Amino acid sequence: MLLRCRFLLSGAVARLLRQPAARVLTIAIETGIQNTGLPIVLMKLSLPQPDADMSIVGPIAIAMFMPLPLWIAFVVTAVRRRWLRRRCKKGRGYCYDAATCQT
Repeated sequence: MLLRCRFLLSGAVARLLRQPAARVLTIAIETGIQNTGLPIVLMKLSLPQPDADMSIVGPIAIAMFMPLPLWIAFVVTAVRRRWLRRRCKKGRGYCYDAATCQT
């Protein structure tokens, strides 16, 4: 849940600052990924052993599962594009690209 909140919050702030859609996506992904390494480094350097090793288990687990929501979003987007393109070819609706088909 915390992982998704980071992506959504950074994307919302970028959207609020009126960034283009491609840049909003880039900012959301980069912010979510880069902020995963920060707690690992901070806890490793600031806590004594063995507390340092035990405290970084959570951030490492989050870092390991980070690609999962990104892959899910990629698959959903690809399926949606293909479905909309196929629907447009049959003359039934809106295409993903506004320039090609708007029946």
